[in-house]
Amino acid sequence: EPVRALNVAGMMLLTAAGCGKKENGSVRDVNDGAAETTVTTKEPRKVEVQTGEVGAEVSVQDVYVTVDKAYLPSYTFTDNDQDIGIIFFQITIRNESDRAISANMLSRSYAIETDGESYPGVTVRGSRFIYRQFGEGTEDFSDPIEIGETRQGYICLEVPADFQVATLMYFPGAGVLDWSEAYTFEFPRAEMEPAPDPVMPF
Repeated sequence: EPVRALNVAGMMLLTAAGCGKKENGSVRDVNDGAAETTVTTKEPRKVEVQTGEVGAEVSVQDVYVTVDKAYLPSYTFTDNDQDIGIIFFQITIRNESDRAISANMLSRSYAIETDGESYPGVTVRGSRFIYRQFGEGTEDFSDPIEIGETRQGYICLEVPADFQVATLMYFPGAGVLDWSEAYTFEFPRAEMEPAPDPVMPF
């Protein structure tokens, strides 16, 4: 099977450069880095990457996650001369660990790749888009998920408006400060479900 490169730089998740990916149980090299640091001397961090399936539960360190579905709205906008679209992912998280976990947009749990290239899809606009699409009060994982709690909600990631294949990368252990394992979920544009009409216009 051919090796596919993953570059996780600019994803707000990790300052990183990935190596090859195999179908299941592959290992990628991820460098620890910081936005304010120009030189890093840390050794690459190994990330175990597995392929997840929509609707199938996956787990890391007693955190259980199901990517239920992805919605593709028709809404696009322009930012820095680039046409940008958004994807809503409905996710269910069950916390059976021994501590509360964070799974919000700033928890570094999520990354996005479009057409084989990493894209910095996590922005502060995500929650606003969720509320406009599904209504105020829609679950967006803003609050920590307590021990023993199961919660279903949405995340919103920005993508190039003309993407053909989006790959969600999710770190179930990020909420317990562990980025050693990740799952990827592939969404061809042609197979994605159109989003319903938004509750409030974008």
